[in-house]
Amino acid sequence: MFRTVETGYCLAIFLEQWDAPPGRYFLSYTARHGFSALIGNGVVDEYRTISAPLLVCPTALLGKIYDAGMLLADRRDVDAPLDLGWPPLCMGIDVEPPSRQLRLAANWQEQFLAVLTGQTPGVVNNWNITTDSSRAGSYRIQVIRCGGPGPRKRVTIIGTDAPLLPGQLTRMADRDDSGLTLAVASGNRIARSGADHPQEIAVVSEEILEQLTEGVASLLA
Repeated sequence: MFRTVETGYCLAIFLEQWDAPPGRYFLSYTARHGFSALIGNGVVDEYRTISAPLLVCPTALLGKIYDAGMLLADRRDVDAPLDLGWPPLCMGIDVEPPSRQLRLAANWQEQFLAVLTGQTPGVVNNWNITTDSSRAGSYRIQVIRCGGPGPRKRVTIIGTDAPLLPGQLTRMADRDDSGLTLAVASGNRIARSGADHPQEIAVVSEEILEQLTEGVASLLA
C-alpha cells in the first residue's frame, strides 16, 4: 500500500506519486513517552489531513530533512497549498547515521530530491526498518516500524486503504505503544471541488473498524 524510498539517511513514505494532483488524506497521530522529534504537524493538528510524503530520519538531521521536504513541495506549487505537499511531516528517530552522512555534500538537497522524484536510485538505510501487512475483509493494512530498540525510541506508521475518519484512525494508532504512532487512510482522497459541490466522504461501519483495529494489533504483536 505504501511506496517507500530510502536515501541512506531518510525513509520517505508515499501514498501516491510525489507530484499527484491536488488532494489530501486523513491522518492521525499519537505521541507517547515524551516523544517530540516531529516537524510539520501543524496542518495535521488543525485539519487532520496530509498531502506530503512522510519522512523519517535521524533526529540529528530532522531540520535539514524538513527544509528539503519544503523544496519538494515548492516543485509542486510555490504558493504552498496544503493539498500539494505542504508541509512535509518529518519524524526523528534516535539512530546515529554514519559520520559521512552527517557531513552532507554541498548539493545534497538536489540529490535528495532526485531520489524522491525517481530520477536517481536510492540507498538503503543503515537502521532498522520492518514492514508487515495483512488484510481485514476486503481492506489492506500495512505497518512500518523504524528505530528502537524498545517502543520509546520507535516510530510506527499504520496505513490502510479503508475509508476511515480521523477519530477512527486514532483508535487504530492507540493499539500501539511506540514513541510516535501515525495512522493514515487512503480510502478517502479529499480533492478540490467547486463551491456548489459538497465533498463526499465514505466511512466504514463499527464492525469493520473493529476488524481493522484487531488486524493492526495482530501485526504489532
